[in-house]
Amino acid sequence: QCLQNKNIVGAKMTGGGLGGCVIAIAKNDAVQHFIDEMQNAFYAKFDLQCNIYTLQSDDGVGELIVV
Repeated sequence: QCLQNKNIVGAKMTGGGLGGCVIAIAKNDAVQHFIDEMQNAFYAKFDLQCNIYTLQSDDGVGELIVV
């Protein structure tokens, strides 16, 4: 379902044998809409609330200079 959403850049399911989770990369302006959409779909299918955690990536690896 994530990959059918044009505002999702990429998605991966991981840990399926232990309950699993989905890691999804969404466009900044679409994050809240995506969260709402996923919570509604999960509740409709399982009659349970899902946990969603958001984070923002950093600039990544940089050079460390030791003096």
